[in-house]
Amino acid sequence: MVKNFDLRPENKSELWKVEFLIHALGDSYAHVHGEARH
Repeated sequence: MVKNFDLRPENKSELWKVEFLIHALGDSYAHVHGEARH
């Protein structure tokens, strides 16, 4: 568990970018392995 994780409004854009990258990489991995799921 991450302690002191900063979720103040000025940091939510960064969190969004991290989540976006995770989903984008996950989709790319799925496509490469022929397991694209929606």
